[in-house]
Amino acid sequence: MSPLSPPATAAPAERIQALEDQVRRLTRTNQVLMRRVEHEIDSQGNAFAMFQTAILLEAQVKQRTHDLERVLEDLSRSNRELDAARRAADAASRAKSDFLATMSHEIRTPLNGVLGLANLLAETILDEQQRGFVDHIRGCGDALLALINDILDFSKIEAGRMELESIVYSPAELARSVTDLFRARCRAKQLDLTVELADDLPAAARGDPGRIRQILINLIGNALKFTERGAITVRVTRHRAGDAPALHMAVTDTGIGIAPEARAQLFREFTQADSSTTRRYGGTGLGLAICKRLSELMGGEISVSSDLGEGSTFSFTVRAEEAAVVREPAGPAHRHDVSLTGPVRILVVEDNAVNQMVARRMLQKVGAAVEVASNGLEAVESVSARPFQLVLMDCQMPEMDGFEATRAIRRLPGDAGRVPVVALTANAISGDEARCRAAGMDDYITKPISKSDLMRVLARWLPAKRVARSGGPPALGAEDGAASAA
Repeated sequence: MSPLSPPATAAPAERIQALEDQVRRLTRTNQVLMRRVEHEIDSQGNAFAMFQTAILLEAQVKQRTHDLERVLEDLSRSNRELDAARRAADAASRAKSDFLATMSHEIRTPLNGVLGLANLLAETILDEQQRGFVDHIRGCGDALLALINDILDFSKIEAGRMELESIVYSPAELARSVTDLFRARCRAKQLDLTVELADDLPAAARGDPGRIRQILINLIGNALKFTERGAITVRVTRHRAGDAPALHMAVTDTGIGIAPEARAQLFREFTQADSSTTRRYGGTGLGLAICKRLSELMGGEISVSSDLGEGSTFSFTVRAEEAAVVREPAGPAHRHDVSLTGPVRILVVEDNAVNQMVARRMLQKVGAAVEVASNGLEAVESVSARPFQLVLMDCQMPEMDGFEATRAIRRLPGDAGRVPVVALTANAISGDEARCRAAGMDDYITKPISKSDLMRVLARWLPAKRVARSGGPPALGAEDGAASAA
């Protein structure tokens, strides 16, 4: 008998009551057991669901890992391709720079002979027709030189290697000196050329007068080119670029004007207003693009307003902090012309026969005794054998180039090793001057050599007692900066 069963001797009612109590207890036990079973089932079900979810997540992780590996592989391949493209671009840039350097040197070398001989010929007795021929030769040479300089400037700007000066100059004197360059040509075309200067212009400003001069020369030159009658006016006023002080310069002409649809092309590289302009007036379309880049580098901008057939006004701004007026004492370096009063022996180191002749004649005209060496070895031997007051050193020569020759001269004992050496070179790419100075050279001028450059070198490096000065002082702080853009 079950321990829960009622005794057999119990009364029927008691037995029924006991059985009912037993049923209730069994029911409660069953309910408890059922809840446990349900709980276990739920737990197992959740675990299964979690297991299924984990499997799904693992599959997704594997897929995403695979996708990531594929992306990383593509990225690595792209990086390799970009690196190869960068190396190719660097090689192309070096090749372009080497090409420009070579072309500049090879063009400047004969151009030095052309312009040098033309200038020497212009100082001789000529009849009217002969002088006209010489003027045309010089004009063509100057145009070719301007083209070379434009290409080099554009290359330097594109490469981010354009360096600006920060020197004191007179805005008024700069504007007048640039305008004076065009007076004879304007008279020849019967054009009026005027300069209007604001009363409140600063007496002196700090900036890069050489590059400002370059922009003005380009704008006035274009105005002269495209104007057959009327006038050209240059205006200079005080301006502000944001919170910074600036100058505003404008060149107005009464020339052919520019159509509205052509203005958008003006400041783009290698473009002009239309093809007929190029055919009639010439030009590469680089000048205005360089003016735009230069004005932007100097914290300003350039713009144009024009009506077809009514003329044009080109305006540009440059930042220009007002500076104290500082006039350096007048001396040889601040004069337009010099002549030699004492014995001066100058060594010209140059392998090109025509350029030897040009340099010798230009120096002899101011009273120098000139010797010539055709390469670096001869130069070192000459400096070792006898004293010179100045050495003009070409850079690219056979046997020994100018850099190595200068280093060898600097190793000589006594005064011979301290003789001033000036690079007289057709190398005009950015970095060439630094290379010359690193070799021990004292100064640097590029071919084609101008009389003003030569006079500046003589005045700067020859003993003052052997230099006679003539001419007046140049515009405040403007000579060196202006010469760099001529």
